Amino acid sequence: MATLVPLGAAEAKAMFGGYGIFMAGRMFAKISSTGVVALKADAENLLAFEAAGMPRAGKMPYYEVKAADLSDAKKLQVWAATSIAAASRQPTKKKKR
Repeated sequence: MATLVPLGAAEAKAMFGGYGIFMAGRMFAKISSTGVVALKADAENLLAFEAAGMPRAGKMPYYEVKAADLSDAKKLQVWAATSIAAASRQPTKKKKR
């Protein structure tokens, strides 16, 4: 998560057998129990993820970051920034009472 420091204060929460990565209370990435990193996609960043050959990570709109790209801090920061923006564009869900 040190790579994300220039983007702001990220927080990891254990979930789904792995971790959800949050910025400003919104999940923008996940790390599976096997260590696969996936970033949130929407209409704004989906084409870039697909063009980079990132496969969809399950049923939710998250796309796997290739292992070789995890060491490219600048690329990862750009992609993470688009995922943070995607998360911020999603309406918040109301908590059940």
